[in-house]
Amino acid sequence: MVIQHMHTAFRRTAGISVALATLCAGMVIAAPNAANAAPAGTGSPQLPKATRIQMIAFQQTWNTIAEECWRTYGPEGIRYVEVSPPQESIRGTPWRTSYQPVSYRLDSKLGTEAEFKAMVEQCNAAGVGIIADVVLNQTTGSDVAAGEQTGVAGTRYNGTTGDYPGFTGESNRYPDGVTAADFHDYNNGASISDYKNQQEVQEGRLSSMWDFDTSSEKVRQIQSDYLAKLYNMGVQGFRMDAVKHINNEDMKAIKDQMARKVGTSADDIYWIQEVIGNANEAPGIQPRNYLGTGTVT
Repeated sequence: MVIQHMHTAFRRTAGISVALATLCAGMVIAAPNAANAAPAGTGSPQLPKATRIQMIAFQQTWNTIAEECWRTYGPEGIRYVEVSPPQESIRGTPWRTSYQPVSYRLDSKLGTEAEFKAMVEQCNAAGVGIIADVVLNQTTGSDVAAGEQTGVAGTRYNGTTGDYPGFTGESNRYPDGVTAADFHDYNNGASISDYKNQQEVQEGRLSSMWDFDTSSEKVRQIQSDYLAKLYNMGVQGFRMDAVKHINNEDMKAIKDQMARKVGTSADDIYWIQEVIGNANEAPGIQPRNYLGTGTVT
């Protein structure tokens, strides 16, 4: 059975979040075509390609997923598990807070970096690959209190001024983090209203959230560092959120940079992109524009 990734399409509407979390807890989809081999040295049996399936473990903690890989997913032949965004986000328990990052630290409301790393290793050892949900388009929006705040891991940020010192890249590449200059400023920071205008969709703010300038070399370095870190930890694939809000050339450039950093071909990195198609919207944001980078849903 093939079921498209639906949780981002729905997450704009907070009222159905409970139903959505219940749905995603048991959702399976067809497995990816890339990264199909079991982790080296695990001794895990190789399932016929047609039977490899993927579970979406939406908003489940890393410790819970690690346990389920051994208890259920591995023994039952689940080949991949997609997990919620692992980066630090704004404070709060609703699932939608996971989609407002304040740094790319791997300390989140779902667990610490050590717990995330242990989950990846334990699931790989059980023959189950981790696919990480990734948020590159935006940071925080107007639903966050004004002025200086702290994320779930204590990283400070200011959603009013656009100062996010936690986005430093690996090895503290950019020690001061990012500022308002590292975001698009389309129409003085207005939220998107016209989906027939490609520039507005890709440079305006989605639901008031600050929109990263992904054409910037600085931003590309920080984001590709984050992806490379996940890959080097053993993450086997990526589900990219809100991709039609990112220019397709920027998306390709970030993936290519990440591939160079981990020493592999970009074509060998499983990369599923959320690009909700609507024929009435701008031609430049249609799913076909992103097929050169990866799968689209």
